[in-house]
Amino acid sequence: MTVVISESAKTMAAKKADVFIDMHCGREEYPMRTIGYSATVLTVMMLGIAIGEWRGNLSSAEVCACLESAAAAAGNIPAVIEKTMGWLDHNRRNILRADCLIFTGGGPLYGVALEGAVKVWETPQMVSIGFEMEEGMHGPNYGYSQRHCVIVLNDGGADNDRAVSLCSFMKHEKNNGFLIGVNPVGEDDLEFEPKGGDFCCLEFAAAVQVISFRLAVDQGRDLYAPHDNHVMMKYFRSHEED
Repeated sequence: MTVVISESAKTMAAKKADVFIDMHCGREEYPMRTIGYSATVLTVMMLGIAIGEWRGNLSSAEVCACLESAAAAAGNIPAVIEKTMGWLDHNRRNILRADCLIFTGGGPLYGVALEGAVKVWETPQMVSIGFEMEEGMHGPNYGYSQRHCVIVLNDGGADNDRAVSLCSFMKHEKNNGFLIGVNPVGEDDLEFEPKGGDFCCLEFAAAVQVISFRLAVDQGRDLYAPHDNHVMMKYFRSHEED
């Protein structure tokens, strides 16, 4: 059985699926999907909770706690957006001058690092990479230079020490690194306290999405301009018979 999560039951994938789950994000005003990403993550997490409850692995009290965490994360997103916008007013120059923007995060923030890399790639159209924390601490750091801007995502969890160490290395050795989240290394870091527990990835996603938005706007890109998707659509339809 195939389940498709989509913005509409009318999408190509939804029509082909055995089960359709509407993530209720609607059609976004920009071609670069940000609400869709966050809504997908939330929907998949809710699906996991529902299956856990159905199988008896989660009690009613645990389900309620999960829902409270999700609501807390959503409630904190406007504050994260506001802080990120203000932070970029003072720190965007180092980012814009970099040859490559590198997001690094551990655990649930690895997916956020990949989201940041994709959005920066397609929105301000800068070279960007997303690394898992372990990868960020090993081979890649030997290639870092002052032309690389490393943004470390830190929720204060199991990867806290490595996140702080990597940010410190980039700040003090390469003069081009920032930390987003808890336990900032310097005054120029973007500090905020996640409220959502296991759902904190949604709060961090808002931060990296705002970064991609602002970098594009600050460079003068028209985000309402339609994408030329004819090559992509040709690829998606390559399996269809003539």
